[in-house]
Amino acid sequence: VPNMHGGYCLYNGGFTAAVVCLLMVPELERFVKTKDEKKATATHISENSIAVTCDFFGNGGYSVLTNHSLIFFDKKDELISEFYLGNIVPNKCFILEDKVVLAYNKNIIGSQTEMKVFSDKGKELFTSELEDKILDSAYNGNDLYLLLDTNKVVKIDLTNKKSPIFTEVDKGTNSIYLADEENLIAGYSNMARAYKLDEMFTQKKEENKK
Repeated sequence: VPNMHGGYCLYNGGFTAAVVCLLMVPELERFVKTKDEKKATATHISENSIAVTCDFFGNGGYSVLTNHSLIFFDKKDELISEFYLGNIVPNKCFILEDKVVLAYNKNIIGSQTEMKVFSDKGKELFTSELEDKILDSAYNGNDLYLLLDTNKVVKIDLTNKKSPIFTEVDKGTNSIYLADEENLIAGYSNMARAYKLDEMFTQKKEENKK
């Protein structure tokens, strides 16, 4: 500063500092929040929680799964509800267009899976049980498709509490993907195969009715 003002540091140095503050302070006030402002805009995730996954709903709200709870927010970051996990240890969490599916081991050895289905408001809709582990998933509208480790694909209607519909796929299937509303792609280590959804599950519905 003295070099810039010919050695007159007392007056001109202070003037330069004032100009810098005049330019910088408004920007700092805009981006750097005070403690009170941070508290006012803070989310409801506690400091001891660790976020595991997060995704948005179609209405602009979102859900956050932490190591302690499943939390639901609206599009204005306001807390809607919170589901405390307790002894539940999730192994899969699907945050969909307007629902959340939380899957976890029902027993100690992990041979059975239980799923809770929530609305985007955090309301628990129903609970469903599976006897096998989940490897992969695909979603379309209100239908959730799960690939199990027993070479089965299960179709779950998320709009009601109907029993899941199971169908078998070729041995070695390690992933599934919905190409469109009519076709499901099953992936293998070196190939893929397309299945017609109607052919996979319509026959199973008729067998269940019998």
